[in-house]
Amino acid sequence: MDVATVTTSDVAREYRRHRRSVFVGIFAGYAAYYLVRNNLALAIPDILAEHPEYSKADLGWALSGLSIAYGISKFLMGSVSDRSNPKYFLPVGLLLSCAIIFASGI
Repeated sequence: MDVATVTTSDVAREYRRHRRSVFVGIFAGYAAYYLVRNNLALAIPDILAEHPEYSKADLGWALSGLSIAYGISKFLMGSVSDRSNPKYFLPVGLLLSCAIIFASGI
């Protein structure tokens, strides 16, 4: 498309389209990260039922450890993500998170 033939309405339409797609992508990515991040709390009742050798305190310690690790990773990965391309950083991070969840068997 020739730059001279682009109208203001074409630019506005393309901008709105890209703005919506970016919003949907970020929203879906954040929702997926939230689901991956907070799954142990949902699994605790089943873990207690299947493994009576674990107490609520033991699982509370595990959940606390995960929360602390999450906080530390947010701090460290914030500087990495600032220097990275979000187009690749978000999906790669989500895939790695899923791989770790599957590997840990949660």
